[in-house]
Amino acid sequence: QEKRFRKSLTATLQRVVKPFTVRDLNPKWADHVFKDSYGRLSLSQVFEHIDKKGHLPWIRPQHEVQEHGVDLVEDHVNLLEAVENLYLYVRELGNTPDAGSQPPETEQHFWSDMEQRRLLDQRR
Repeated sequence: QEKRFRKSLTATLQRVVKPFTVRDLNPKWADHVFKDSYGRLSLSQVFEHIDKKGHLPWIRPQHEVQEHGVDLVEDHVNLLEAVENLYLYVRELGNTPDAGSQPPETEQHFWSDMEQRRLLDQRR
């Protein structure tokens, strides 16, 4: 009886809940990150923002999402902006004169901070 109910419920959900597309006819896209006029934050500014607020500068904090909900288009664009910024930081770090030898101080700070967080998580 339970099998029949599950099968019936699954069939009903497949009819009712259909895949959908969210469209914004006037989207702001994140390509502006690659333009010279874009005021990209320095890595130290990004680290400072993370230390103060606990999230990337381009991403809304959890309390805002809980209060106002998820805006699929806006949040997707913000995630894309974050990815594009992070790509530029990685590319920049890879193009330093001493790339491959000693990581820049900001990168050392980042990795030591990540290691400290990992160790704290393991202790919990």
